[in-house]
Amino acid sequence: MIFFDTDICIDILHGNYSLKSFKQNFLSNEKFAITTPSIFELYMGYYKLEFGKNRLNEMHLKKERRSIQKLIQGLYIFSLDEEAARRSAKIYRHLESIGMSLDLFDCLIASIILANNFSNLITRNEKHFQRIEGINIIKP
Repeated sequence: MIFFDTDICIDILHGNYSLKSFKQNFLSNEKFAITTPSIFELYMGYYKLEFGKNRLNEMHLKKERRSIQKLIQGLYIFSLDEEAARRSAKIYRHLESIGMSLDLFDCLIASIILANNFSNLITRNEKHFQRIEGINIIKP
């Protein structure tokens, strides 16, 4: 299982990458996943387009919403459960205690991956995730 970080999902939505190209670049039986915190971040971006200063018209909003839904439907979804929440709190506070703060959502994403006994994450945010033991960063 290979997880997409939110930044890669945004790149896919903007046409910089395609889900199909990722699937072709890896083993044919490799599965791709997303975490619920990434889904939250994607929809936060969407609702910024709907309610923000520079609102999109309904036609463009509908297109954006469909693109997000299509991407998510093509991936396995992993949610924050009790084990991932515990791990996330531990990682967050440990890194904080040694002066290496980390974005809360990145911590949640990594913890969900680790709590489900996976390690592979495609991300451009190497600096964020290299602090978390057990996460295998794959550059796009």
